Order: sequence, then structure tokens, then C-alpha cells
Amino acid sequence: MLINESPRLTGISFSPERKLMSSVNMIDGKIFAIVRGAPEIVFSRCVGGCIKESEKANIEMSNNGLRVIAVAIKQLDNLPANPTSEEIENGLTLLGLLGLFDPPRPEAVQAIKLCRRCGIKTVMITGDHVLAATATAKEMNILDDTQTVLTGDELEKLTDSEFLEGIDEISVYARVSHGDKQRIVDCLKKSGHTVIITGDNLTDAPALQSADIGCAMGITGTDVAKVAADMTVEDDNFATIVSSVKEARSVCNNIRRTIDFLANYSVGIVLAVLMGITIFKIPIISASQALIATFIINFILACGIYNEPAESDILLSPYKNNNSAITINLSGLYSFRHGIFVSIITLLAYIIGFFETHNHSSITGITMAFATLIFSQIFLLLSVRTNSMIFKASLLKNPLLILAIFAALAVTLVLMLTPLNTVFNLTVLQTTQWFKIIGLAIIPSLVNEFIKVITFFKKTTS
Repeated sequence: MLINESPRLTGISFSPERKLMSSVNMIDGKIFAIVRGAPEIVFSRCVGGCIKESEKANIEMSNNGLRVIAVAIKQLDNLPANPTSEEIENGLTLLGLLGLFDPPRPEAVQAIKLCRRCGIKTVMITGDHVLAATATAKEMNILDDTQTVLTGDELEKLTDSEFLEGIDEISVYARVSHGDKQRIVDCLKKSGHTVIITGDNLTDAPALQSADIGCAMGITGTDVAKVAADMTVEDDNFATIVSSVKEARSVCNNIRRTIDFLANYSVGIVLAVLMGITIFKIPIISASQALIATFIINFILACGIYNEPAESDILLSPYKNNNSAITINLSGLYSFRHGIFVSIITLLAYIIGFFETHNHSSITGITMAFATLIFSQIFLLLSVRTNSMIFKASLLKNPLLILAIFAALAVTLVLMLTPLNTVFNLTVLQTTQWFKIIGLAIIPSLVNEFIKVITFFKKTTS
């Protein structure tokens, strides 16, 4: 093997500051220092070789997206005990250039396109030559005509205030050091961005800690990087990070929907009780019924909506930044609007049940009101679980939701059709009354579907 023919005697490891690494080898009985690193740095330390021709070749190779490494050599009189950069990395003779091609993964290119469509900006931070970085960034759709490239040397000359002025127009940072990476992260956060950064090196740890979310690479990442990061990408694939963003948005959406769903019930039942007391001088929903509906039935239904899978267009919806609290929707029109409809149909169900009996039985009205309240929540659940039309969202994707609906129906029917109905002031209803309950209960969900249609046409015409 070559290593046996030319054994390595000593060397200097790579450092981002020098952008060089060196090894001292014995070749045919003579001692040579072999230096490789960034072409422009190696060229500046060479006194022999085809430097001018290599400079042109470096530009051409970099423009083709190759990662270029220059190799130079120097014969030493003796083996240095403690080799230094000044001693063995100067007065070199250039041997040539190596071009490394690392094509981007197709799924990463598609993921970056998706990021751009959904408002996530992808920024490349690399130690590569500016031309190679530019070519790669264009191939991956990171860089376009509206964005610029900044080198580490240019960044060093800028103050933080000057850097912040143009930071939104920069998509590629080339020939940067690891200290530059942390500064970029800090300034992006100062400019109001939520920053996710990837890293795999020991020197990436400060930037991984500074970012809002640090992502270490599971395959190539060092243990230090994994400890400093908030999460580890096991397959080292950028597309996996985008999938994680999709899941995170889905979780946030489901939390909001769950809160809104529970809030609209609370508004509905409070208004129904208040209107019943005002008009009929009795609560049309008793305290025990309200407790059962709130802490058992609605809890079961909420568990189903929380498990709703991500919608296909979730990444294309407008992003809500982390400064807006999830609970802000509680004061919005969503809960108030549905709460009003739920309270009105609950009151109507009581009125129908009360007046259609010969003796104007309040227990029949109360039972119809209770059943209407529960069934309206079930129908509304099917509608609010998705932003698209209800018939476009398959129930089969969320088996837990199906189970939750059947469980809620089972609890309701047990309360109404078994001897427990006397405990909760309920009675057995006739078939015609059930049809009336279903007709009333479906109204809030129909209103919600109508609003979806209006919203859809507004988006398509704008």
C-alpha cells in the first residue's frame, strides 16, 4: 500500500483559520511536507509550479460546482520535532488541483423548493470557494437573481448594524469560519427570524446552541455537536428536517383546533343555559348533563381531533410566528360564531321537545336539547378537523377519530336509553324526534362548510 511505501511521520491537522492541513511523509528516503487546502491559500504559499494556470483552472472548476482542493509539496532537510505552519507550509511547489463533486440529493432539491413555496428561506453557509458555493446554490434553488452571496472576508469588514441592513437579501455565505456561523445565526435572530441550523462538527456547537433549533447530523455528526443540538437528523437528509417542520405545524394546528373545538362548546352551552333561564326560567341543560358532556364526551372527541394527520397543503399555509400565542383564537370569531349557532339550535331543540308533547313535558325538551348539543359537536368535529371540504378529508386516515365518535355516541345512548336516564333527567325519544335532532345538529357544520366555500373562492379570485 502507498502508506507503507511513503509512511506518515508527523503533520498538522486542518483548522478553519488556516484552511490547510499538512502531513510529513518519507518518500524514497527523503522527507517531504505535503500540504492541501483552499486553493487561494495554497497558491499564496507557493513559490513554484503552474500557479497562474492553476488559478484559471480553479475558477473554471468552481464554476462547475466542484469543491477544489490544491495540493503542494516541499522537501525538508530534516524531520521537525514540533512542526509549525510557518516552517512547513511556506515555500511550496504546487502539484495540482483536485475537484470533488458532491451532487445534491434530489429529495433535498425538492425540499428546498417546498420551503420556498411555504415561506421558509434556506441559507447556505459553507467554507467552500464563493464560485463553487454559488454554482451549487443555484443548482439547489437556494440562490436567485434577487439574492446575493457574501464571503467570510466581506462579513468580517461589516459591523452588526451594517450586516443587519442587508441580511434578508443574502442566501449564500462562502469561505466562512465557524465563528462567522454563530454571528450569522445571532444576527438572523436579531432581525426577527426563527433560525434552524444544521451542523456536524465540534466547532459547530456554538452556532447549534445559539440557534432556535440546532440540528446535528446523526451519521457524520460528532458527539459534541449532538449534545449541543436540540435534535439529531439520523439520516443526514435535509428533506427530513422539512418533514419535521410539517409535523410540527400539524401538531400546532391540532392544538389550536382542539382548543377552539372545546371553546365553542363552552360558549354554546353557557349561552344555551342563559337563554333557557331567561326565556323558560329553567336551565335547559342541567349541571350533571353539562359535566358529562364536558368532561367525558367532549374530552373523547377532542382526543380524536388532536390525532388528526397533517394535511397535504399544510406547508403552503401562512406561517404563524412564535410571538402569537396559541390561545389567541379563544377570543376570535371562530369560537363565538359556532358557540352562538350551537346555543340557538340547542334552545330550538328544547322548544320543539317541550311543545310537541301533550303535557308540555320539560324532560322531553331537555333530552332533545342534550342530544342536539352532543350531535352538533360530533358533526362540527368532522367539519373543523380539516381546512378543506369535509368530503375531501378521509376518516380512514385517523382511526382514533372514528373510535372517538363511536365512543361519544355510545356514552350518549347509554345515558338516554338505559335506567341511567332517570339519574340525568333524560327520557327515551321517538324516531321522529331523532330526525329533528339530526336536522338541527348538522346546521353549525353546514355553516362552517359554507364559510370554507366562500374562503376558497376569495383565495382563487384574489
